[in-house]
Amino acid sequence: MHVTQDQTRKLGTYRLTRDGLTVPNSAAITPAACWNFALAGAVVLGSDVRAPEKIYAAILDINEFVVPNVVRGLQPTATAANHPGCGPYLETLAMCIDSAIAGMQAAQDICRDAMVRIVAVKNGLTPCDNNDRYKLHMKGTTWFGWDHWALSVKPQQPGRPRIFVQTTTGTTLQHACNVIWDEDLPGVSIDIQELHAAQVGFLNNVTAYGNLCLVCGAAHGPARSNYANMWHRCTACRAVYCPTHAATLSGGRADRTRDCSRLACNGRTELLDMV
Repeated sequence: MHVTQDQTRKLGTYRLTRDGLTVPNSAAITPAACWNFALAGAVVLGSDVRAPEKIYAAILDINEFVVPNVVRGLQPTATAANHPGCGPYLETLAMCIDSAIAGMQAAQDICRDAMVRIVAVKNGLTPCDNNDRYKLHMKGTTWFGWDHWALSVKPQQPGRPRIFVQTTTGTTLQHACNVIWDEDLPGVSIDIQELHAAQVGFLNNVTAYGNLCLVCGAAHGPARSNYANMWHRCTACRAVYCPTHAATLSGGRADRTRDCSRLACNGRTELLDMV
């Protein structure tokens, strides 16, 4: 399922910060681990076959009785027959696992990427290439494990940075993040074709517009507007337009208000002194 262009544009009207902003009505996902939203959009128990810890243990033969843990190879059951849709990624693991165990960084990076793709497939997501509308992200201390999962969305406003959406156990779901948390850890980012309906549902809970220009994502800045540099906000949907894109709106009147450009919005704009 896809986030609509209108909703993606709305998400792109917020200033991005590390910790972002709480997604309204996301209490249902709050008790869950980070991967619950990023992989399923729902609360899934750690004992579920979709849980990353279960998937990693089913694919990699990890000796957990030594510190630090070590990988001894692939599990005998790590086959395409036992993991439908994961055949190409299992082949990649088989080719690189010995070099990864031997400490070769390039091989470890390849194995890390393959495992993220396997986890995505087993959670009903479809990895793809050259389609960065949505990305799945994983940060991990080791190449054979994980610490944090997140999603990101490419905004509609040209040139705007990606919007990361994430949570951690016991915290609220946050949008408008400018980084993947656990910044100091190496990670993997892969393109995915679509999102789960539940993930889209959470993103649709962001119903208000932020204070950046709807069209380009420009910020008003600290100076007040003047007669030649007027910002507009729709009085109905509350979308904001910078002076450049406000000038392109139709329906201008003597009071300099205009028609909102959003489809299905019949609102008129008002002039803004500050945003």
